[in-house]
Amino acid sequence: EFRRVLFRSQKQNILCALPPVKGIGAKCMELCQTNPNCVSFNTDDNIICNLFSAVNQDKPKINLLTGKPEPGSISKLDYYVKK
Repeated sequence: EFRRVLFRSQKQNILCALPPVKGIGAKCMELCQTNPNCVSFNTDDNIICNLFSAVNQDKPKINLLTGKPEPGSISKLDYYVKK
């Protein structure tokens, strides 16, 4: 089971990156579930799938005036962590 983490991404501790394939989101989740070394993954459900061996999230930059994430620092990928 996975927990979705909003506005987060990750670039470190890549276990593997799958080649671009349409509809890869479901396969990415399945691969992470069955791989004991996978603890998180990110995907855009169309072409990207990265599996990670450790959780090391890149947090978005927060605007000090508004308290909201800066638009350019928000990940457009869906990021999931194993529960």
